Amino acid sequence: MRMTETELREYVAKRVKENVAKAAKGDGNGPRLFAPKKSTTANKRDPESITGALLRLKYQAKNADTANPQAWAREKAIEVYGENSRVVKNMTAGDANQGKEMVPTIVSEEILEALANRTIMRKNGAVVIDNPSGSMTIPKLTSVVQGTWVGEGVASTNQATSPGTDQVSLTDKKMMITVPVSKDLLISAAGNIEQAIMNNVLTGAATTEDAAFLRAVGSATIPTGIFNQLAAANVSASAGTTSENIETDLGQLKQALLGANVNVTEEGSIYILSTREAERLERLRDDNGNLIFPELKMNGKIGRYKAATTNAIPTNLGGGSNESEVAFLNMPDVLIADHGVAQAEVLENVTYRDSGGTLRTTVDTDEAVVRMILRTDIALQYDVAGALKTGVTWGV
Repeated sequence: MRMTETELREYVAKRVKENVAKAAKGDGNGPRLFAPKKSTTANKRDPESITGALLRLKYQAKNADTANPQAWAREKAIEVYGENSRVVKNMTAGDANQGKEMVPTIVSEEILEALANRTIMRKNGAVVIDNPSGSMTIPKLTSVVQGTWVGEGVASTNQATSPGTDQVSLTDKKMMITVPVSKDLLISAAGNIEQAIMNNVLTGAATTEDAAFLRAVGSATIPTGIFNQLAAANVSASAGTTSENIETDLGQLKQALLGANVNVTEEGSIYILSTREAERLERLRDDNGNLIFPELKMNGKIGRYKAATTNAIPTNLGGGSNESEVAFLNMPDVLIADHGVAQAEVLENVTYRDSGGTLRTTVDTDEAVVRMILRTDIALQYDVAGALKTGVTWGV
């Protein structure tokens, strides 16, 4: 169930490489690396395009033959995107000319919004809070309040009770994504290149965050994943691979929360499983040939509850290297604490390490490097607000 820091880094590097390759081909549901031109109106431009546009304009301004790079970038933004566009609004923000080619902090919201659309926890209802100091401690519920019944006019012998509490600490962990980008893209005059610039960055960020937020064992620099914050009683082995076994597993996951008086709801509770296990459920039929979980293919649910699939849950766990995990979480009890702002910048004439670990210099490759930094952490406020099945081989 646990991933060491070395295993996590190797896993993330592998997944980032796979997802970037898919994005370049336009595979899956994500945007194509070179997406069709999008509208440049203020209300329709998507967050990652805005961020990519700012990075590109600031890079061009820095290398333009002008005494006032900020004014040059603003005029270019008006020319390409329109005077009333959100790109121009961000370009003229109060801190827009600070940090050389650094994206203004106002666009941090755009980056986090784009990231939220790609990640399991942010997309499915985790509570995101600000952590301006970088460290905070909040109450953690360990039991519920108990009451008694009393008769009319009869003195109550009920003693005041309060929920059992503990504390959970959220301390910012720094995630850095570094992606080389061709200078040809950065200097292009086309108005639809900006999404290509940010797509790889956000793909890497989402893959890194999902892997850590779900399963990381945690350290001084990596968040402890939710699967490793669950009450021990809520972690159990899968019953097996038959349809009856699968229904038993799913029922026990849900019952673990209901039995602990967790407020399970159709809107807030969710199954999280690997793509392999989801594929198995989509094809599973009863003795009459009827699909057992038709709702999974139709509307992304298992029974009445939402289901999220991800490659961040491996399918090569256990002694046979073929096991996976399935979780059921009450998302309002999942807290994500973001510290400060997401930062993005373009760096020139630097050395970076590629996915194979080889050192490269942007001078030799005629590239620049887009770097994004996000400080965040995750915690489960109520340790019985989630349950996990291990040793899952439904899809084998």
